Amino acid sequence: MTRNNQLCAILNLYKNFDELKPLSRNRPVASLPFACRYRVVDFMLSSVSHADISSVAMFINSSGRSLYDHIRGAREWNLNTTITGGIFTFSQQDWKKNYFIDSAQTGDFYEDHHLFLQRSRSEYVAVMSGEIVMNIDLSEVMRIHEHTDSDVTLVYATRTQEGSYKPEQYLLIDDNDYVTAYEDTFEFGKKMNINMETSIMKVSTLQAILKQANEDKYYEEIGTVLRKYLSEGEYKVKAYEYTGYFAIIDSIETYYKHNMEMLDINKYNALFHSSKHIITRSKSGIPTFYADNSDVNNSLFASGCMLYGDVKNSLMFRNAIILEGSVVRDSIILPGVHVGKNAVIEYAILDKGVTVDEGVTIKGTPEAIIVVPKNTHVTQETHL
Repeated sequence: MTRNNQLCAILNLYKNFDELKPLSRNRPVASLPFACRYRVVDFMLSSVSHADISSVAMFINSSGRSLYDHIRGAREWNLNTTITGGIFTFSQQDWKKNYFIDSAQTGDFYEDHHLFLQRSRSEYVAVMSGEIVMNIDLSEVMRIHEHTDSDVTLVYATRTQEGSYKPEQYLLIDDNDYVTAYEDTFEFGKKMNINMETSIMKVSTLQAILKQANEDKYYEEIGTVLRKYLSEGEYKVKAYEYTGYFAIIDSIETYYKHNMEMLDINKYNALFHSSKHIITRSKSGIPTFYADNSDVNNSLFASGCMLYGDVKNSLMFRNAIILEGSVVRDSIILPGVHVGKNAVIEYAILDKGVTVDEGVTIKGTPEAIIVVPKNTHVTQETHL
């Protein structure tokens, strides 16, 4: 395969929302499981892979261990086959930011960004944000960018504001599809142009923006930097409308909502069965087992599950076990969960490795989803 060395990519996996805890306590948003067998980062890596991009940088707020475990050699995304390309990871960005601020450093906070851009030998760079799930064709965005006189092409999506969506920025766009203004407030019930935190520009343009940010001692993740300096009006920004399914994962409410939306066949197909398929790390596993007395209705299963009870309107991730007499409704069961006999789980998210004892009841509501943290052992005496 001929790789695209004209375009490199920076994945901004820095964000970690308090509203997502405890799910995000030991992992960035990009590591969160989604739709039974995927991680949020798979959607960005798939877009990169389909665009034949050979060099990718990942900037991570903390350790990134869960990301490394998932991506490993990046073979599935064809990012392990080049000499000068591949995935380059820059972790502990929170520590670095605090160090620069607390010690009044005078060096270049964005040195790693510059080094990656220089070594990629690319003319253009795509920047994507780690909390957004979408299936976007970066090659098409690149084609549009090359045929305009803009400094930056910025992806947006139009949505009527409702619920708990909290995009970082909204765009005002003229009749020629150029951004004329940026806003950070919205009106409920009004259609708004959401900044999807995905953009393409020349490497030299991004380097100039980062240089200015460093001179201003503005030490922030790259998404915040771009929002600030693009909104100041020095750069001409073309707007590219994304019309497919998307999800912004920034709270327990939105994580639950968008996973549950995958039970809607139309939304599932819109995300996974468009012109570009979503790639994830392959795992060898046995098919899910359904006992004769089990009952399943409107649910989605990954491989390796063992079902002896009832599951309705729920998602079951890999290797989950539901024993006899148990009922799971309107819930998300993450990998490796074990639910004992005669338990009841409703409106809950059980994180990876949770064990629920026999006869335990975990009942949330649509307005108050119960989240059981990773590796928790839930007994009759456990207070959730």
